[in-house]
Amino acid sequence: MLPTVAVLILGILTVAAVVTDSLLVHAAARAGARVAVTTRSDAAVIDAARAAAPNLEGLQVTTSPSSRRAGDVVRVVVTVDRQVGPTAFPLRAEIAGRVEPGVG
Repeated sequence: MLPTVAVLILGILTVAAVVTDSLLVHAAARAGARVAVTTRSDAAVIDAARAAAPNLEGLQVTTSPSSRRAGDVVRVVVTVDRQVGPTAFPLRAEIAGRVEPGVG
């Protein structure tokens, strides 16, 4: 009985860790998108996304298009691979937004 309870608790903790990281990845994508629609700087987008999820090491942030003008649709994609025990969990979030007037 005790080993079963221990495995169950370990499984719950693993799922909680992955869900927490998934929420952080989505928060990072939203933060990056907020900056992407108001500025032309990809570096500022990356900084904002990484600042929103400082505990996630290896966070990859991409924007497209990297050259944007007012009215363009910009996409921010944030990915990270989480290793929990022997299992890898690739996490990904993509947010799109329209570039605001006055940018570009």
